[in-house]
Amino acid sequence: MKFDTAFLAKKYYYMARLAYLGTPYFDNCYRSAAENYAKSALCGMELGRVQLGLMHLHGAGIRQDTGFAIECLRRAAEAENDDGYMFLGRCYQFGYGVREDYEKAIELYKHIADKGHAGGQLHLGRCYAKGIGVEKDEKKAAELYLLSAEGGNSEGQRLISICYDEGLGIEKDDEKSIYWFGEWSKSCYDEDDEPVFWHEVHPEEYAEAQVFFAEGAEAGDTDCQYIHGKRLFHGDGIEHNPTEAAKLLEKAAKGDHTDAKYMIGLCYAEGFGVDPDPEKAFFWFSDASDNGSPDAAHRLAQCYAEGIGTKKNPEAAEYWFKNAANDGYTDKK
Repeated sequence: MKFDTAFLAKKYYYMARLAYLGTPYFDNCYRSAAENYAKSALCGMELGRVQLGLMHLHGAGIRQDTGFAIECLRRAAEAENDDGYMFLGRCYQFGYGVREDYEKAIELYKHIADKGHAGGQLHLGRCYAKGIGVEKDEKKAAELYLLSAEGGNSEGQRLISICYDEGLGIEKDDEKSIYWFGEWSKSCYDEDDEPVFWHEVHPEEYAEAQVFFAEGAEAGDTDCQYIHGKRLFHGDGIEHNPTEAAKLLEKAAKGDHTDAKYMIGLCYAEGFGVDPDPEKAFFWFSDASDNGSPDAAHRLAQCYAEGIGTKKNPEAAEYWFKNAANDGYTDKK
């Protein structure tokens, strides 16, 4: 089944977010995140291009390449992506990958601030507060902080709270200071409770993605079938449903999805959502191993070592144990 580029752009972007931020049952993989951000950009998702640029700008789990990063942000800005403007502005303000140019930074911030972008309003406000690229103007800074705060930017909320508390560029108002401090504090966490996973850092985006994956699975996309199936398998933010999980994982496996082959192998090996079937488990572990899955290779080696679903074969077991280790298998227990 063929899917249009709009579907693919969103799918690859959400897969990148899943790989970059992770969940308790989906490990972080920055290389996979970068690859999927790139795919989403090729399909027309400029936000994917921005995120790819930021990964390369900071060397976040991949090779740092400021030249490529700037090109990504510039192309996103040229396509009128507001985040592209904002992050490119920060590069010009602080000299990340380009020569410092305050006037250019102000131009970029102002372009999106005038359209109501809370991040652009925040950064433009900071420039006015400190006199960076513009004449210092605390009143203008406070006006922009307030707009940013009203747009939901937590840092804007913190700064306007300070402005009201100290009367910086705005009339002192303890009640409003307390209000905005309270709004800002909603985004704060104790050190032990600091958000780590996707559903904690960006809950609304995460919820939208899960609806998308569920609908994509129903439409027959193998990546979506695997992701939604694995969530059902573990009860990852939804009701645990091993039977439905196994159905989706087997559909994806039959569509040649390597990770789904390994997962359905586990289902048949352990009787999760299906009747235990050692021969089918062996088949899927073997198929996934041929596709390069180190986890599947390790389980295949165990099958050969213990005669599970096949005859014992010490030589084959040794081969696949070594193959799994060479491909990066690690015991996650």
